[in-house]
Amino acid sequence: MLQLSNHDHFLVIKPTWARALSWAGIILFAFFSVMSWQAGDRKAAFLFLIFVAFNVFTLCRDDCDE
Repeated sequence: MLQLSNHDHFLVIKPTWARALSWAGIILFAFFSVMSWQAGDRKAAFLFLIFVAFNVFTLCRDDCDE
C-alpha cells in the first residue's frame, strides 16, 4: 500500500500481510454484499456491509497508528 511520509513527502510502499488481508476482506465482503443484495437477502447484505465497514475502520486505524 502506498503511504505518504510526513517528512520527505515521497510515496513509500509499505506492504504488510495485515494490510493485504484487510484489503482482501474488504473486496470479498463487498462482493458477497452485492451478491446477497441481488439474490434478495437484505439481512445478509447488511451484515456483509458491517464486515466491510469494520475492515475499513481497522485498516484506517492501523495506518493512523504508524
